Amino acid sequence: MQDASHHGRVAVPAAATATGEQLVLVLSNFGGLVVCALENPGAYSDEETDLLVAAEDARRVREVLARRGLLLVGEDPLWKAYDGEGPLGLQLGGERTWFEHYFDYL
Repeated sequence: MQDASHHGRVAVPAAATATGEQLVLVLSNFGGLVVCALENPGAYSDEETDLLVAAEDARRVREVLARRGLLLVGEDPLWKAYDGEGPLGLQLGGERTWFEHYFDYL
């Protein structure tokens, strides 16, 4: 996707989950990182997601990602301000979050 730090999103429809809610997986363009969110990224904290997603759904997601060598990461740390380096080693700072840097549109 143009101007995106993610490769794409996969929505697992509510009808296909034991939870009865849509799951959204976002694949980063960096390092095979994946976020799995209930309904939409940012809608729930990691703790809430762990409580609300059925164990069977979580197991199936982890198994599929592991078979493809992808790393599932939690969302909570990603909503903090991005303090890493940008192109040419420049500090970016500002309002950008880690989620935006690795999983969103730039």
